[in-house]
Amino acid sequence: MQKSRLACTLFPVLVAITTFTGCSPGYFGRVPAHASAPGLTLLPITGFQQTTEYTCGPAIAKTLVAHAGRVVDEMTVAKEMSTNADIGTTPAAMAGWFERQGWKVTWGENGTIAEVRARLARSLPTLVEWSDWGGHWVLVVGYDTRGTEAFGDDVIIFADSSDCADDRVDGLTWCNAERFDFMWYDAVLFGKLMKRVYVAADPPPAAPAPDRGAGR
Repeated sequence: MQKSRLACTLFPVLVAITTFTGCSPGYFGRVPAHASAPGLTLLPITGFQQTTEYTCGPAIAKTLVAHAGRVVDEMTVAKEMSTNADIGTTPAAMAGWFERQGWKVTWGENGTIAEVRARLARSLPTLVEWSDWGGHWVLVVGYDTRGTEAFGDDVIIFADSSDCADDRVDGLTWCNAERFDFMWYDAVLFGKLMKRVYVAADPPPAAPAPDRGAGR
């Protein structure tokens, strides 16, 4: 949740260097052009960029709520989640906030990539907290098998509120899926080791449209 913003500050310089030295944009530069490629699932969600060092949780919650058609304020959500600069946002606080908004929530430890992929197949993203940046909330919005049966070359794609360390500042980041699976834990922020934390939060069903012919 907390991290140095130096990398973000220097990012435009790094982009310029990359551009003028002809460096490859890497895997993620190819995603939009191959959005319908075999093996790739990618939901149309990008991360709202957090405005403080520690509000990745509220910022990515804002992203998920916006995908459902509602606008919320990052710092208001942070207050309602009791987010703070020491530990950021706990999984219980994240899940509880969505429950209070009327969302259907399942959360806990020991999530699996298979479960995340099953939700993506139903166009449902999943919140996960992992050891990136020393503890960081992201929203899983995509997965790419890269057209092979091997797990080792799979890619998991995030809507990320701290998208400042790759070569496309577009609210999306990615990680080798096997590497992510090994890094899907938090041993620092919550007073105990927590493994494979996930929050599956689904919005309430839309209210039916009023019958405009009623009473006529």
